Amino acid sequence: AFPYRRTHGDANFLRREETENMRNNILEALPHSICPVCHDPVDCEVYENREGDTVGCDACVTRQYAGDIKAFYNPNDPGESFICPVCGGDCEEAFTDRDGEVLGCNCCITRRDAWSKQQCFPK
Repeated sequence: AFPYRRTHGDANFLRREETENMRNNILEALPHSICPVCHDPVDCEVYENREGDTVGCDACVTRQYAGDIKAFYNPNDPGESFICPVCGGDCEEAFTDRDGEVLGCNCCITRRDAWSKQQCFPK
């Protein structure tokens, strides 16, 4: 797939190797955001609750239809509307952690850019 031969005597190979090394050095020097919940590297977004606390990232928070989770069942309107057990809001989406524990809904959980959260960049 390379437009040139990959041999050590080839000048193009040496330039490519040098370029890859420079790129890797730059990437290692950049700060990487870390999820304060699961401690995995975060690509770009985390989830936070109404208080502004980070509840997880794409790796440790699952977003799903509220009707699929029993905790969101509305006895007054079964199967039609769902009530968040965290905020009491009428919702359509639910957010759970890796253990299946309910974190909230689309009314009380917000996606944020990890770069805007200081706690995602430990010193």
